[in-house]
Amino acid sequence: MAGHRNLVLSPVGDESLHPTWLSAPDERQFDLGLIYFGSQGDRYRDEAEYYLRQRGFKFHLLDALMTQLGPRLAEYDYIWCPDDDLASNTADVNRMFAIAREFRLAISQPAVAEGEVSHVTVRQQPGLLLRYSQFVEVMCPVFSRTALARVRSTLVANKSAWGVDWAWTRLIPAEELAIIDAVGVHHTRPLQSGKGYDRMREQGVNPLEDLVQMAAQYGVSPRRRRQIKKGRLRVRAVTLDGATTWVGPRWWQLWQAAS
Repeated sequence: MAGHRNLVLSPVGDESLHPTWLSAPDERQFDLGLIYFGSQGDRYRDEAEYYLRQRGFKFHLLDALMTQLGPRLAEYDYIWCPDDDLASNTADVNRMFAIAREFRLAISQPAVAEGEVSHVTVRQQPGLLLRYSQFVEVMCPVFSRTALARVRSTLVANKSAWGVDWAWTRLIPAEELAIIDAVGVHHTRPLQSGKGYDRMREQGVNPLEDLVQMAAQYGVSPRRRRQIKKGRLRVRAVTLDGATTWVGPRWWQLWQAAS
């Protein structure tokens, strides 16, 4: 039976790494919902409180399971939606939720400690608890219940999900978006690989076109995207010992050191 205030929802295939999130099942402080798109029957049904067998695109699958949950979705304070190629552990997932709750973050994500990234800004930074990054990527967002309701329509705005995260930057205040550096995940697959990208190619979906369209719709300029993607913005952060500081691009770090 479900009984936690945190929920993990993820579309998973036959090579899913979600078992790493369950490394200490008796200690987990979250419920689990899986949308299985693999080919081995109900392979993971017994591992999850909520389960759906369906194929499709990530956020469309997530939306389908959210719809199936109905009013039960509102029982959760925070909902994490990671890709199935992310390795982590139960303690880190618990800590991620605890930090999101403590700092009342609307949309956040664990930093990427290992593996390829599309945006330098999501790479884990040592010594920090979190950064108010002004951006959270679609790879593994954590939504508060209120924020999810605010952005849910964007989840199915296109098939690729490219550009959806730029919409969030306009729908959620910048001071409520953060990268949680105290928790790092391992992105184990190369970028733009996996079953989802195979389906895009089969269906003629152009993710770059989706990104440009979504950014234009929500008024996010190419310059703004470059600044955030490459970590060129100076942003407020919290250190591991709880102090507030500012972090930014390399030139800013060098200037601080010389001051």
